[in-house]
Amino acid sequence: MNRKEPKISVIMPVYNAEKTIERAILSIINQTYNNIELILINDGSTDGTENIMKSYLEKENKIDIKYYFQKNSGPSIAKNLGIDMATGEYILFVDSDDTISENYIESLVINQKEGTLIGASYKIIRDTEKNDNGIIITNKIYDIRNEILNDLVIGNLNGFIWLYLFNKEKMKNIYFEKDIRYMEDTLFLIKYIINNNINNIIYLKDIYYNYYQTDGSITNNTNKIIKNILSFTNSIRKIENIIPKEEKELKEICKKNRANRISKLIENNVSKIKERKILKEYQKSEEIKQIIKELIEDCNIKSGYKLYLKFTMNSPYILFLAYVKIREILKKMK
Repeated sequence: MNRKEPKISVIMPVYNAEKTIERAILSIINQTYNNIELILINDGSTDGTENIMKSYLEKENKIDIKYYFQKNSGPSIAKNLGIDMATGEYILFVDSDDTISENYIESLVINQKEGTLIGASYKIIRDTEKNDNGIIITNKIYDIRNEILNDLVIGNLNGFIWLYLFNKEKMKNIYFEKDIRYMEDTLFLIKYIINNNINNIIYLKDIYYNYYQTDGSITNNTNKIIKNILSFTNSIRKIENIIPKEEKELKEICKKNRANRISKLIENNVSKIKERKILKEYQKSEEIKQIIKELIEDCNIKSGYKLYLKFTMNSPYILFLAYVKIREILKKMK
């Protein structure tokens, strides 16, 4: 590839990533595609991240590197700043603890088609002693707009924005929601698809985004649990709100799946509780009580989730632990 090829702006929000930022930067520098600008947004890091990033500004690199420091404001605001700073024809998002295969950008550029979103496959690399890494290849080719949106809103299609190359000209007035912590990528992707009437998504099988995961830890903070549940519920409602009124069938699908998606998130968070005090604080939260009440009254909720929500809101600690353990065993037996 030469400099006549379209410029690609790679936006990388960074926060306290001193252990991973170098490998992320090098994976961009070592691309087979050369016409790249890397935009590093330091979201108020307090470790050694800044020094590592600035060291690359001083080196002679084959790509342009821009650096900007902002007061800690969250990844959505950092990515929005990157969008405004980008001068490329296309935009790619890469997280500061991940990497991409050497031909990632070149393959995405070569396969661009009008009205089509080109996506990549990805590898899950877990920071654990277990050998349970995996390669996720999406074989399905989407050629119906409503099918794309349907799978996004019910969670059957990954909303990871780092899988796709976005046309900057078509991103006008499309930004990340700054007040949510869950599914900001999915919201962004839905808006991009709706605004640009995207009817096709094709996934490439020979390039990979390396997605590094860490083990989920024990939840020992009631405020964090409640914040997670409230944020996720807010995100689900925002997705419903951005679906156009004329898309009645899609709005109904959102409504039918709302209770079960929120219930699944609640179970994932609450089942990690390992302290009596945390469970009691969770059960006493008026905000949680209201959400649980609405979910239980929703006619679309699965009976298993309804039982789980009722039991974990009212049971003493010992019974709660026993119930969670039994439920985990039953799931593994299926």
